[in-house]
Amino acid sequence: MAVTPISDQQEVADHRWWSLVGPAPLLEPSGFLTTPHDRFRALDRVYELGDIHLETGEGQLVDYVGSLTQGWSKLESWPILVFGNVVGAWPTVSRLAARAVHRLCCLLSVTWIEPWQVRIAPERTSYLPPRVPEPVLVPNASFLLDLDSPNQPERDPQPLPDWLVATWGKLESDPAFRSQVEPALSLWHEGILLQPEHPSMSMVAYVAVIEQLAKPVRDAADGRLLSGQTFWNAVDSVAPPEDVAALKQADVYGKRSATAHGGGLHGIELEFGHMLLQPIGMGDPTYDFMFDTLQRMKLVSRSLLLTHLA
Repeated sequence: MAVTPISDQQEVADHRWWSLVGPAPLLEPSGFLTTPHDRFRALDRVYELGDIHLETGEGQLVDYVGSLTQGWSKLESWPILVFGNVVGAWPTVSRLAARAVHRLCCLLSVTWIEPWQVRIAPERTSYLPPRVPEPVLVPNASFLLDLDSPNQPERDPQPLPDWLVATWGKLESDPAFRSQVEPALSLWHEGILLQPEHPSMSMVAYVAVIEQLAKPVRDAADGRLLSGQTFWNAVDSVAPPEDVAALKQADVYGKRSATAHGGGLHGIELEFGHMLLQPIGMGDPTYDFMFDTLQRMKLVSRSLLLTHLA
């Protein structure tokens, strides 16, 4: 068997970069790690998206997250290793690589309705060999709320949807498509990252997704943009009637404006740490916002985004 000379191995390593992406370990307003997450999901195979290569990490990524009850929870996931080629000066390459990895996190978050984030930033393989890191903080067992499983971690291989692979190519090749859709992707990603701890700002992000993608409606007399009508026309185009009615009843556009322009907060920000498992009484506005209005907005804005991506 031929052996690649050390000098050639080094040259190959110097011309590749890698990064690690995985679910973001976020605390819910209750202070517990309850953000939806599938701990068994793993890529079913190797994928090539344009110039980048994806494969499941060799082991699970384990995060220990401190709760607000002086205890720790554990989040386990099968992360994705991302590889690309170093062509040109590293500062330029690393910035372009970071953009590609961010785009991947946005698409994975939309696909799985789960917040994914860069866990290790792009780095040259010659400088830092690709691997899934061991946990940095390992709490004393007496403080661990989620008990360790004695079994070997299992995998549930799942494919990437065809539309994601096709969308990646279109984002690379179609500047007009990229200029409209990529900002909406990033906004939806911001929304799902903000949702656990900053729900009102998450609402602003989800509404912004719709405003980015909606077909503008203008006043026939003076050409003035009718922002509210533009928003509701786009919602009507993708949401079932019961969702449209519920969102209008909740005045989501008004709530978004109150937060963006007037500083209004509608979620559990002012009661962070309280376990909001049921409403205090009929018409509890915080409960309704957290478990109805915001959830509907997340899914409606995702539906509109998918009509453009798919």
